[in-house]
Order: sequence, then C-alpha cells, then structure tokens
Amino acid sequence: MREYRDGDFETLCEIDWKCFPQGIAYTPPEMRAFLKGALALVVENHAGAVVAFLVAKKNRVITVDVLPRFRRRGIARALMAECEKRLRAQGARKILLETGVRNRPAQALYRALGYTRVQRLPNYYLNGEDGWVMEKELEGGKPRQKAKGKRQKAKVGEAAAPR
Repeated sequence: MREYRDGDFETLCEIDWKCFPQGIAYTPPEMRAFLKGALALVVENHAGAVVAFLVAKKNRVITVDVLPRFRRRGIARALMAECEKRLRAQGARKILLETGVRNRPAQALYRALGYTRVQRLPNYYLNGEDGWVMEKELEGGKPRQKAKGKRQKAKVGEAAAPR
C-alpha cells in the first residue's frame, strides 16, 4: 500500500469504471476534484500494477475500489484500516461513507468493520439508486478545540457521491 501519485490518475479512473456502473462511477473531472487535497491510498499487485484504491477527505470516505479479480482478499479491509488510522491521527472522531442500497458486499464489509446505517438517501446516485449513509465512531481521535465565543455548527464533511 502506498500513497496516490499523479501518474496513477488514469488508472484510478479505469478501475472506478470497472468497479461501478454508469451513473455511479465518477467522471475524470469528478475524480480529479475528489483527489485534490484528499487522503488517497493505492494497492499494487506483485507486478506493480494498481489493483485497488481508496479516497477520503476530512471524515468521509469518498470511494473504495478493488478490481473484481482482486476482491475477497482483504484489500478493502486493509485500505479502510489504514484510512481510519490516518483520519483518527488527523483528529476525526467518526467516519462517514455512502454506499448503494444494492451494494450488499460493501455493506457487509462496512458492518463487519463497525459501521452502522444511519440514513437512507432516496435517488442518491445519478442512475436513480438509493444510497445508505453509514458511520463509525472512532476511539482515540484527537479532541477538537472548542471555539471561543459564539457556538458554531459542526460541518459534517463534503457533499459527494461516494459509494
């Protein structure tokens, strides 16, 4: 596992198109926007080819993509564990993600990792599929400093169409 490099961009787009149908897969401009300033991790096979990746920002997982022939090997679980570790170190106290209601394998993985469904999102994806918001409370996140003076509402993360 390593961090994303600019030279990985086209490969990440290709992997995303292989992992998700039209209307859920990101366009190159969307992918580029999500990668800007994000935590982006990639996994390579023994030959050095990228076979999986994860993108997250603040306290939100944007996408976890694993090529079909590399699934069920613990790659997504390892990406999520590293993501949680890094976001916790940055002060995240919980992590949010979205997944399609029909994406049962992803839901099963996230539940096994301690995520719970908190909200159904009607027609969330461009293809009309509903989504689930799932979240996990993290232990040991850095406490956030309280703002002095007026109380401010916390931001929940960036609006995105993660899976």
